[in-house]
Amino acid sequence: MEKLYQGFKDQGFVILAISIDRQQGVVKPFLQELKLTFPALLDPTGQVASMYGLRGLPTTYLIGRDGIIIGGAVGARQWFSEEARNLIKQLLLSG
Repeated sequence: MEKLYQGFKDQGFVILAISIDRQQGVVKPFLQELKLTFPALLDPTGQVASMYGLRGLPTTYLIGRDGIIIGGAVGARQWFSEEARNLIKQLLLSG
């Protein structure tokens, strides 16, 4: 995800990680260890997870510039695959 973010952030692409970990002290070291530069929201009460109907971890939502969910995936993905990069390119072009 970091590679995807770095490749598209200058074109308006944003990644927001949301952690539902109740032990908030583990999140920052995890982000630092992996050298992740995209922002992370702490959601220890699960309020945001509940709003989005989270069913499993990890879950990814693609949200358009208008704030509408345009897609999603439950489970791990290869976010720097050619297919994923092409999807993001298309979504950024369609704006």
